[in-house]
Amino acid sequence: MTTDSLQRMSVALIEKIAASGRVILLANNPLLTPALIDSLNIQDTDIVVSFNKCRNLPSLRRRHVNVFMHRHNYRKGGYFGYPYKGMLRLFSWFNPRLYSVMLGGDDSTLPRSGTFSFLPLRQAFPALQTYPYEGLPTRGGPSTGFYALAFFDYLKQLKGASFDILLVGFSDEGGTFWDGHAWEFEREWIKSSAVMVVKP
Repeated sequence: MTTDSLQRMSVALIEKIAASGRVILLANNPLLTPALIDSLNIQDTDIVVSFNKCRNLPSLRRRHVNVFMHRHNYRKGGYFGYPYKGMLRLFSWFNPRLYSVMLGGDDSTLPRSGTFSFLPLRQAFPALQTYPYEGLPTRGGPSTGFYALAFFDYLKQLKGASFDILLVGFSDEGGTFWDGHAWEFEREWIKSSAVMVVKP
């Protein structure tokens, strides 16, 4: 496996992920309640991953290692949910354990300021080697959550790490919203993996 995809990732973040007990991916699902998130009993050794506009912000804690992943908006430019505004901005100001990751795009689309990592799309992660790109629209590809899952799965193998990966609040009905992702492929990969799934 190549390490090219890690060249512009925070070294400190990579080390924290590799040493973590769990990597917990939180969906932007309104059914994902604060009570459900609290029931996960998140520890200081866990990594908590949120996406784009990070709608679960009220349930996040500054004492945890938080990773905010923002996907490139190819239609309008920029990245979903970044730069931070409102409560997200306050959370980032007072949280030294927060890491921002820009997903997709290139040097011309990356933010001009701020501290963040960059994770290009179309990486040769094991989970994506047979992804059916050919059956999707031109801009189609893995969903943001699945791409993140593929990255953490890859990093776990690369580092020989033992952390568990949890998907929390992700719906099986995502395929009804947009045909640009290979939803059935993603569901079947998850079912055949060791990933733990917590539904809302």
